Amino acid sequence: MNSLTVCGNMGQAPELSYTTSGQPVCKFSVADQLPKTKDGQEATQWFSCRAFGHDAEKIHEYFDKGHPIWVSGVLSSRLYTRSDGTAGYSLDLHVKAWNFVPFGQKRREDDPAEPTPPTPRPAAASAPTTATAEDDVPDITDPFEGQ
Repeated sequence: MNSLTVCGNMGQAPELSYTTSGQPVCKFSVADQLPKTKDGQEATQWFSCRAFGHDAEKIHEYFDKGHPIWVSGVLSSRLYTRSDGTAGYSLDLHVKAWNFVPFGQKRREDDPAEPTPPTPRPAAASAPTTATAEDDVPDITDPFEGQ
């Protein structure tokens, strides 16, 4: 099974576009800080990500450059040629799941002590239903009755 989970920071603001059939696609990159090498050099691993449908719209709505994010999905790699003619290598993640990462965010003095969760969209209004006494008790017969 090919599955990868990455927790890192957004490298740029997510870009939202649409396929010819109208499906939303969100492209963004995630930077994962690797441990320092023996000689003290820091290294960053970059993952190019794509999310589709409802996930694409939500990632575009709630995230921006530098925001921490948790993503999970199917990993693929590809070789490409840069504009200067040199070879490049990319790790691409087809996002299947994502989530917010509350830790590691720097707070300003005027920020509330606890982060405020995003406000969900209101549910679609539906006609109210009234329950009767018969609805409260299900009609269950004992299958072992009389044995």
